[in-house]
Amino acid sequence: MGLKMEGFLALAKENAPSDLPESAIETALRLLSAGRTGTPTFYQKDLPDLYAEARRIAGRFDAPVTRRAVDSERIEIPAVSVERDQILARIDEDVARLRRVLFKNESVPFTSYEEGLEWIRTTWNAQDEPSAKELAAFKQLVADIDAKIAQINRLNTYNVFEVFTGQVAIRDPVSGDRMPVTSRSPLSHFASEVRRLSRLTGLEEPDLFAYVLAGVKPKLSPAVVEILEYGHPRTYRAAVQLTINSPAVTFEDLRSLHQIIQRSWPPAQKPAGRITRKDEILRAVVDELGGPPNPLHSREYWKRARERCEQEGLVYKNHRGPMMRWKRLEAKLSRAER
Repeated sequence: MGLKMEGFLALAKENAPSDLPESAIETALRLLSAGRTGTPTFYQKDLPDLYAEARRIAGRFDAPVTRRAVDSERIEIPAVSVERDQILARIDEDVARLRRVLFKNESVPFTSYEEGLEWIRTTWNAQDEPSAKELAAFKQLVADIDAKIAQINRLNTYNVFEVFTGQVAIRDPVSGDRMPVTSRSPLSHFASEVRRLSRLTGLEEPDLFAYVLAGVKPKLSPAVVEILEYGHPRTYRAAVQLTINSPAVTFEDLRSLHQIIQRSWPPAQKPAGRITRKDEILRAVVDELGGPPNPLHSREYWKRARERCEQEGLVYKNHRGPMMRWKRLEAKLSRAER
């Protein structure tokens, strides 16, 4: 029997993988509904397509990439300071323009970086938060755009359209806190320009903040190692990005960098797996029986557990069924706690 959107959405959320945001499921359902005429009806067989679309959306909007710079053991090359000065000379015009936009003056706005940091924090605290109405309108517009793009991509053409959004944020150089900024805040333009200059020059963003605000010359790292962590627990993988900023880096320097990478690589993470409805039934039965038996392979205990599971609609051929599921469930719970 088919379900209307509200009922299908409730079913989808109830059975969704634990790492899939509900907002992504709601947006994905709107997209699937856009291609159906009349009152859309959904079936349980539609769940895999819904989850696949929701996972694509979650990957797009949740920014599932974590960058961690390994900068405590930078290699030092004296010649790089000369290259640094040459780079600063090339971006002086961009820095002057940015100061003019932010402070109506091209001169250095603050006498110390501490004063500049205080300006960042004060400006961030004073920014207008988006209202609930604005956020709702934004989400609706995104859903409408996604629906139109889905309609375009269902046409048999050689073109595929994608739209990507990202949140602008400043990371406090002292505390490390991530400070998201709204599009109307002057910090939004500041953060975007500093990020652009960082990509162009190889200079790090906190150092560029200090240069724009207080004229403090940044250090140019000859090489920077960044640990990249992708995905949610079920799709986790790690990678390393090595950026060489100077031709003065030698083979011996690369050997040192390789050792830094080996020491900094994240430990292997095995996916935790999602807790299913059958897992929940078995966990409730085990709790009802006073917890797992000791020894775990007690035949009489798992016979009682099997009978109790059958009363809840969970059928096993013999006592080994619930025992093996319990072992797998314990492994999931153990991995999820790490």
